[in-house]
Amino acid sequence: MFKHAEQIQNMNLKDCIMKNRTKLFNSAFALILIYCAVFAAATAKADVTEYANAKTPNDVYEKIMLLKKYVIELRYNKGVKEGWPEVPKQFNKAPRHALQKCIEILEKINRLRIIKHAGQISIPPFPSRLITPNEVYEMANRLAQEIKLALKIIYNRKVECEMDNENIICKTLNDIYQELWSVSYAIDPVLGIRGFNPNDVYAQTIRIISEINYLRLTQDIPLINAKPPLTQGKHPNHSLAESYNLLKKIALAERNLWIEPVNVPTVPRRIIKPPEVHDALQVALAELQRIKHRLGVEKHFITPTVEFRKTPDDVIQNIKLAVELMPDFGMSAEITQYDRDRLRRTTNHLFTLTAHILNEIDQYRMVLGIKKEPVKANKMPGLEQRHVYQKILECMEKVNALRLQKNYGSIATPEFPLRIITSNEVYDLARRLDSELEIVYNHEGIEEIYDFETLMPFLEIYANKRLNDVYMNVKQISRILDKIIGDEAYTLNAVYTQAQRALSEIGLVAKHLKVDFIGGPIPLHTDLNLNDSILRINKLLETFNKVNIRAGMFTPQLPLIVVDGNATPRFVFNNIRALVSELEALKAHLGIVSYAGELEIKGKITPAHICQSLEKADLTLLKIIGLNGE
Repeated sequence: MFKHAEQIQNMNLKDCIMKNRTKLFNSAFALILIYCAVFAAATAKADVTEYANAKTPNDVYEKIMLLKKYVIELRYNKGVKEGWPEVPKQFNKAPRHALQKCIEILEKINRLRIIKHAGQISIPPFPSRLITPNEVYEMANRLAQEIKLALKIIYNRKVECEMDNENIICKTLNDIYQELWSVSYAIDPVLGIRGFNPNDVYAQTIRIISEINYLRLTQDIPLINAKPPLTQGKHPNHSLAESYNLLKKIALAERNLWIEPVNVPTVPRRIIKPPEVHDALQVALAELQRIKHRLGVEKHFITPTVEFRKTPDDVIQNIKLAVELMPDFGMSAEITQYDRDRLRRTTNHLFTLTAHILNEIDQYRMVLGIKKEPVKANKMPGLEQRHVYQKILECMEKVNALRLQKNYGSIATPEFPLRIITSNEVYDLARRLDSELEIVYNHEGIEEIYDFETLMPFLEIYANKRLNDVYMNVKQISRILDKIIGDEAYTLNAVYTQAQRALSEIGLVAKHLKVDFIGGPIPLHTDLNLNDSILRINKLLETFNKVNIRAGMFTPQLPLIVVDGNATPRFVFNNIRALVSELEALKAHLGIVSYAGELEIKGKITPAHICQSLEKADLTLLKIIGLNGE
């Protein structure tokens, strides 16, 4: 886009010179102005990029290499002897294809966990919008963390892989897709006979028919119910050929819609396996989502479960029907389309979703017989998308604690992306929170729990909502989760872990600013209690607010904490967790892209240890702003 802007500037400059040949001074002056404008625009864009820490294909590839190392370890623990699978070189792949492949891998991880009785995990729907490298990066990161967690839960293996990213240069989405595809293949032997098979391919064709029928409905085109004749004795090679015929029909529709058509490969002259057909249909699904976005429409479809044994003939029959059903959007037909901006998730959508989550978790609370506590709806001016995102992250961590209590297997809780957060990303995280809670409800045998994406077409979206309204919904969800998991989840060790986490995050800030904190050991005062830790948190908050001002973070200052009576571990935990969220935002603002890492606290922890860590954190912040801890 910026290159295009430069071309426009150059064209304007040429016109200016042609029309004003005799006014050389004015032309030169105009040239200087244009150069300054371009330089200013480039500088502004650089600043935004630095703050956003936007991900590149190289960054995504690095995460996939980490994922690959964990999958290698997974195969080793399963005893897989065969070599790492190779896949052909890829062409013309886009972020949407990579995301669809990531979802395929996540489905396999979920299948592995179900086989090993390690607890189901949520699978996100494919978003009804254009996909960015940031989203592929976050999904690839989740895949790596999910495999790492599976190793720990299933094989009791705690593995930390180091990345050598020196050779990761000039990577493209084709390289990313190729590696993701090989990773997907590599997981199949771990699944054994429960890996992807003709039934899974058949289920994909049913989903595709549903997607195409929806496209026909949006264009007021009659549906076709009669299926083509069922073939006999066909093989996956024939299924792949029909899949490519479907891609050709989709490519024709995309050309007629004036968008870049999907690349249609040729069928290789070798034996084809069902996963290759599944891959081709995954590409078709990604393209159908793209067409829906182009038309400004959306509807979520779930891939069904197929019980009875299906053959390539059944798959071919459905794909032939899909080819026949697929509209070509030819020039002779009038296209029914809508403004694509209406698909962007707004604060009103987010409020509707969080209200749905709040309603369902409140029903769960009542089933458990837990008394409801009122929440003061305090106005919080100056809220940004990240504040809501961070609060949802807090809820995700509490859902993980709930799953552990229920012996249902932990989940890979996401990290805060160290960049600018969009409304779409906040919505997607809230959607995942809803899905993770639905798994808990289903595990508890609670009926009448409805998928939000399925319900949304029938819901009235709230109007005139603000981020403060959404934040209060999520805050209430967090409080209900606190009551559900109970105070026993908030041990002194858990509080100390949060304090150490805050200290580690501050250490990363100090390292980034090249500030060395060299000081003696902080005394351990054994006579302290949790109320004393509140005093130290408030002192830390005062120092942190000064650091924020120094950094140019013009966000609302964190208020000091007022405790009514004796502080509980839960109260201290949540307040330190809020500080950690703000430290993550500070890191994003400063362009820091690293995380503190996992902390494992052993031994008996007392309030004195918590106070000690908070004092150390405060002294480090004071050193950062040049007060030397005085």
